[in-house]
Amino acid sequence: MSNHPIVQPVQSLHPAVHNRRELRDLQSDHRQFSLYILSLRELMKEHFNVNDFSYPSIAGIHGQPYVEWGSSGPETSDTQFGGYCTHGSVLFPTWHRVYTLLFEQALFAKANEIAKQYPTERDEWSKAADALRSPYWDWAHAGPGKPQVPSVLVTPSISITTPEGVKEVDNPLYTYKFLDVSVTNSFGDPWHNWKTTLRYPTNENPDAKSNMAGFNDWFVDDVKHLRNEVYMCLTRNPRWETFSNHSATDEPVGVNSLETIHDQVHEGIGGSETEGHMAIIPVAAFDASFFLHHTNVDRLLSLWQALHPDLWVIPGPQPNGTFTIADGATVNVDSDLTPFWNTQSTYWKSTEVKSTDDLLYTYPEFNGLEKSSPQQVKEAIMEKVDALYGHHLFVPKPKPMPSGRTPRTWNLHIRFKKYEFGSSFGIDVLFDGQRVASVASFASRRNTPCANCQNNINLELDSFVHLTELFYEKEPSLHSLDLEHVRPLLERITFVMRGRKEDGSPADIDHDLPSLKVLPYSQDIIDPDSSFPRLGNVVHYPGVLRGRLGQLPYSEWALPSEGTA
Repeated sequence: MSNHPIVQPVQSLHPAVHNRRELRDLQSDHRQFSLYILSLRELMKEHFNVNDFSYPSIAGIHGQPYVEWGSSGPETSDTQFGGYCTHGSVLFPTWHRVYTLLFEQALFAKANEIAKQYPTERDEWSKAADALRSPYWDWAHAGPGKPQVPSVLVTPSISITTPEGVKEVDNPLYTYKFLDVSVTNSFGDPWHNWKTTLRYPTNENPDAKSNMAGFNDWFVDDVKHLRNEVYMCLTRNPRWETFSNHSATDEPVGVNSLETIHDQVHEGIGGSETEGHMAIIPVAAFDASFFLHHTNVDRLLSLWQALHPDLWVIPGPQPNGTFTIADGATVNVDSDLTPFWNTQSTYWKSTEVKSTDDLLYTYPEFNGLEKSSPQQVKEAIMEKVDALYGHHLFVPKPKPMPSGRTPRTWNLHIRFKKYEFGSSFGIDVLFDGQRVASVASFASRRNTPCANCQNNINLELDSFVHLTELFYEKEPSLHSLDLEHVRPLLERITFVMRGRKEDGSPADIDHDLPSLKVLPYSQDIIDPDSSFPRLGNVVHYPGVLRGRLGQLPYSEWALPSEGTA
C-alpha cells in the first residue's frame, strides 16, 4: 500500500484565505514574525529524510543530493537523475507554485505546534499561527524609507518573542547549518567544504564567510533594473510561452520572462565571483532566502494572471528533461508536477493550481477586490502594478517633445548559451564603467550529474535590458531619442562577465562566452499621454555597434524582421 507524502494547502481547523505577507511587513507583526522565525529554526533542526517535510528534505527536491522524494521515480530506467525542477519550460511557474505550497504546509504545521506552547495569550498566538503563510521578499520594490535588502536577511541574530519570553536567537534567514554529511558529500567543490549556506563567499575554502555587503550592494545597484523588468514582464508579455520561462524563441516579445528575472535574483543573492548556494541550481533551496524569493515569483505570477485572465499553461518542450520527464518531451497543463503528490495515487497538475484562493492564500494586492469580475480585478491590479513598478517608464522627456521628434523606448536584446561557461555566471551591463543592469545564467556546474544541463549544451537564453530611463538619468539634457542622439550613449555601454572557471580563474567575457549576441532596438511610444501607452513595431539596429563585443550580422539572430536600421 502506498504511503506517499501528500502536498496540500494548510490544514486549519478554520480554513480561510490569508495573505502571504511581504517580509518587511511581516516584521511589524511580532507574533507572526516570531512564529515564522521559530518555525524555520525548528524545521532546520530536523535531519534529511527522503519522504518527510523537514527543511533539508524539502530543499533537496530542487537538486542535490539527487535522491527520490516521495518515491517519485522515472518512467524509464535510463533517465539520468538531475532533480525534479522544470527550469526552462512552460511548467516553471506552476511547478514552483506547488513547491512553495509544500514549504508553506510545513511552515504552518510547525507554527501551530509552537503557538500552543505560549503560556499566556494563547488564543492570540493561535490566531497568528492560523493566518501565517509563506512570506515573500519583493526585491524590486522596498517601499519608502525601507532598505532594499531587509535587515533580517543580513543579521546573524535576531530578537523575537518565544514561549519563554523575548530572546536573541540565531537567525535562520542568515544561514542554514547542514546537519547531514550524506547531503553535503553529494555537493561538488566548493560547496561540500562549507558547513553552512553562504552568500558572496569570501573564498572557496572551508573557512569561507558570507560577504553580506556584496549581497546588499548588488540589490542597491540593480533595483531600478529589476523594477523596470518586473513592470515590463507583467504588462508587456502577452504569451504564456514567453512569460513563463527563459528559453530563447524565434519570436521574442522584447521583455524578460518571469524565469529570466528569477535567474538574475538567484545570482544576485548568491554571488557569482565565488558562487554562494543561491547562485547554483543543485544547492540553491538550502538557503532560506530561496522560499522568500520563490514566494515573490509566485506573487508575480498571480499579478500576471490578473492582467491576463484568459491565459494559462500551453504545451511546450521540457528542455533537457528532468528525473521524471524525458529530454525534450512535450509537457502541458495536464502534466504531472512531480514529485508533488495530491493523493496517494495522483500528482498535482497545473489545472489545479490556477486559483490561489483554492490553495488558501492570496497576496495583499488582491485585498478587497471583487474577484467575480475579472475585468475589475484586471483594472485594479494594473493600477497597483503601475504604482509599484512602472509609472515612470513611458513619460517622454523632455515634455513636450520637440517638434517632429517621436518618443520611443531603447533596449538591448542579449542572447547567450546557458551552459557554455560550465557554471552559473552573470553579465554586467556597464555605462561609463558603472554597473547599471545585469543578466544571468542560473545553472549547474559542468561536472554535476544533472539531466537539466548535460544533454543540450546549446540551449540559448534571451534577456532584455531597458535603457530609456538610464539615458535620461545620465544625460538630463538629452534632446531626443532619435538614433543620432542615442548612438553616442550606446557606445558608452560595455559588458563584463562575473564567474569562476573550474580552475578558479575569473571569467573573461572576451574568451569564455563566444555565443554572446547583443542587439540594440527601439520602439515608438504611440500614445505617451495615456495611462498605458502602446508601443510600435520593433526596429533593430544591428550595425550601430559594429565591431563591438556581441555584435553579429542580423541574419545570425533568426528573428522576425519587423524592421532594421
